[in-house]
Amino acid sequence: MATKRPHNKSRNGCMQCKKRHVKCDEVGPPCANCSVRQIPCQYAKSAAHSERMIRKCNSSEVVAEVPPSSIDRPWPAARDLAVEASDQSRRLKELELMQQWCTRTCYSFTPKNADVFRESVVKEAVKHVYLMEAILAFTSVQMASETSDPVSMASYVRGALQHHSKAISALRHRLRHLPPSETGAIFACSILTMACTITFPLLPDGAQDPTAAATESVLQLFNYIKGIASIVEINHRGLQDGPFHTIFEAPWDPCPVTGADRDLLVQHLHRANDCFHCGPNSDQHQIYQRAIVEFEKIFTTNRYRVIKWLYDAGDSVLDGLRTRDPVATVIFIQWGTLLGQLEGLWWAQRLGQMLVTELSSHLSSERTVCDEPAPARKAEICCPPECFDLPCKAG
Repeated sequence: MATKRPHNKSRNGCMQCKKRHVKCDEVGPPCANCSVRQIPCQYAKSAAHSERMIRKCNSSEVVAEVPPSSIDRPWPAARDLAVEASDQSRRLKELELMQQWCTRTCYSFTPKNADVFRESVVKEAVKHVYLMEAILAFTSVQMASETSDPVSMASYVRGALQHHSKAISALRHRLRHLPPSETGAIFACSILTMACTITFPLLPDGAQDPTAAATESVLQLFNYIKGIASIVEINHRGLQDGPFHTIFEAPWDPCPVTGADRDLLVQHLHRANDCFHCGPNSDQHQIYQRAIVEFEKIFTTNRYRVIKWLYDAGDSVLDGLRTRDPVATVIFIQWGTLLGQLEGLWWAQRLGQMLVTELSSHLSSERTVCDEPAPARKAEICCPPECFDLPCKAG
């Protein structure tokens, strides 16, 4: 017959361990069991327990009963373990994003400026958290736009929104003061948040109204360009003398529409304006006349001027885009076509292509053929043929 192992019975354990009928180490409150379970630890006889603890501390009993590891460090709480796992997952995700930034995303603002965004922008981001958040946000957006897996896309978009929100919040605070020492970081952050903001609505399920997602992005782009122009105006010399000077030196890259096609395109835009907004003294006619004149400058300077044209055209032309004015619609189809041909700016290309699709679809559904015949060579011009059929204003 097996003999029972002798043991000392104790009634000094905590109330929770007694209820669970488990051995209490009696070193609390809290004891080890209650600490792990994250529950309150109470003793029935606090005075007797205190006396017993004093006796144990004066002897070697504590060392004998408590494992050495418990003396060296406290028992980890379950919540602390979960937080540690979450932090590790977040760090790995950020490492993935930074690797993507340094190898691919930094080329999103033309290859010529890749070194500036890979080196100078990251150097500033180490000093300014809001710029780092903008880097992580834009990189997440790019990865979301490239994946075909809906689960991965949702994960990247969710992360992008979180980083973007933090970047925008901090950026607004810094813009109130605009310290000269942070002009470069604020300038770079503004560019990245601009690209993020106009791309969000273009992602699947990224816009509340899919039929106007590209239009919404154009309106956001206009607001950001105005803000960036203000930053440049305040400290243009500092930006020109710093590492961001190459951004202002756009590489010479002529517009693909030249010669007779260019002239025919501009002439048709003028005729369309004359046709729909009858009378050169009409306010609308003058608004679109100025926009077309600014649009023509794209063909004689640099194709990257197509982005700046939105700022030069002004608010009134954007009002026409909102209301789907036929002349504004045709002008923006032309603009979107040129925007979609900007190599090295994938986010601008995406916006241009989707804007052309969105506005061409609108014209197809609303179109009444203009009495004036469209140009004979319209199929050779960069704009889809549908955009040349305008609803003429009666009378």
